[in-house]
Amino acid sequence: MRRGEPGKPRPGKLAEAHRGQGAGAGGPGRAGPGNGRGKAGRIPFWHGAFEIREDVDHFQRHPEMRRLFSALRMVETSNIYPAPVGDNGDSIGPLQIGRPYHRDAWSSCLSARDADQAYEKVELIPHAERTAIKYWMRYVPWALHFGDHEALARTHNGGPNWTKTKTNRYWRK
Repeated sequence: MRRGEPGKPRPGKLAEAHRGQGAGAGGPGRAGPGNGRGKAGRIPFWHGAFEIREDVDHFQRHPEMRRLFSALRMVETSNIYPAPVGDNGDSIGPLQIGRPYHRDAWSSCLSARDADQAYEKVELIPHAERTAIKYWMRYVPWALHFGDHEALARTHNGGPNWTKTKTNRYWRK
């Protein structure tokens, strides 16, 4: 399918950011035959079985992650900076991060009280990105390792249960 072809849907910003990633439609991060996901496209439980050796800075500087973060900011806040408050006051910053997400992301290195005190920093792009990376390192380390931007974006939107249907629409944006 070529872009602009009549009657064909155009992929959204997140899908465009992912274009050209991985090994193609049946490769890593995609549901399909022979990828270990089964017929329903379910992902095996990787939590605790996958070790990330790179640090947060490595992922934050990576060119493909820069593209993903740019697309996430566009979807979440239309790239408006400073970002508006979202989700009826529950999410802030360029990536629209909520307090529970922030606490969860930083739980391995900060107490809940310290994480809550640092929450306001998610208004700043670097801290928001670091928070998302820490969250992904906790819940979908395999997606960071393999560069599965779809799983990363859908986890950012839907949490650890990102396979929920509502995250499909988010990814298409």
